[in-house]
Amino acid sequence: MKSFTRKIQAIIFFFLISFFSISCSDSHNLSHVEIDNAYIKLPLKGINSSAGYLTLKNKSKNSIELSGISCEASDTSSFHDTYINKYSGMMSMTKLDKLSIESGYEISFKPGGKHLMIEGLSTAINLGDVISCTIIFSNAYRLPIEFEIRK
Repeated sequence: MKSFTRKIQAIIFFFLISFFSISCSDSHNLSHVEIDNAYIKLPLKGINSSAGYLTLKNKSKNSIELSGISCEASDTSSFHDTYINKYSGMMSMTKLDKLSIESGYEISFKPGGKHLMIEGLSTAINLGDVISCTIIFSNAYRLPIEFEIRK
């Protein structure tokens, strides 16, 4: 019985040390992700979608990868990029499934470029309101963020 108890203690100790090591790892520490100027454009009257903008800075020693975003009061939220179609000359959008940010770099989501698409807004939204969203990283970590509604 003593041998069994020691094995259980060793297993528990191993898991605690492993968990502590992972949770202290720089690549898993979301305090190294800085968010600036997060806002969502006020949707036009009668339209239930809008675009969001922000700057994400990676202050960690490792690259990070965003795999998605979810926002309250919306059916779907996703990252998009805007580009000029080389054949038609028309502006187009494409959904971005993943975004990588290298160590020490930042990505700016701004009009005419990368942005957040929020579709199927389910409530009336007014200037100054705040929409809570969660950025999802490829390592399954989640970072809550609040977007102010602006013109």
